[in-house]
Amino acid sequence: MEDMVEGLIDSLRPFLSDLPFAFFGHSLGGIVALEVTRDLAGRRGPLPCHVIVSARPAPHLRLRRVPVSQLSSEELTDWLRHVHGTSEIVLQSREMMALLLPAMRADLEIDDTYRSAPDPVLACPLTVLGGLRDEQARPEELKEWERYTSCSFTLRLVEGDHFFPFNEARSSALTAVKEALLD
Repeated sequence: MEDMVEGLIDSLRPFLSDLPFAFFGHSLGGIVALEVTRDLAGRRGPLPCHVIVSARPAPHLRLRRVPVSQLSSEELTDWLRHVHGTSEIVLQSREMMALLLPAMRADLEIDDTYRSAPDPVLACPLTVLGGLRDEQARPEELKEWERYTSCSFTLRLVEGDHFFPFNEARSSALTAVKEALLD
């Protein structure tokens, strides 16, 4: 996680000077958004005007799923199929999976091993989005994010599963993001 945060900050730094900005992170990306914001605060750098997290239990909660980063390629492919995280066309392509599995496995290893500190809390508004049918991030687990900001907290639940912003609830998710940023 530390290497990812450092690399992101180095890449983002030229874009974080003059204009207001926000972070949006889905699933593991929500944790990344939290840690990048914390790191910026520690450096007394510019902070986002809003952090938006979707489909991720609060950082202090352990994931309910078993660790998946060490599964065999076949088992990991089956897991991706089960969580509807990848198109079936991609899952059936040996060439595509050979390209994607190493990156997915690396992300999942970060997700499997991440442990959060309770502080510092964010000094910006925090909005958390969740899918009502998400087996990986239940509403009560999303509500727990409230302790990670000293500013306003909003929880928005929409129809959908874990990947709601990318499929059936895309419009609702975009509306929620727009409202958070305009608030």
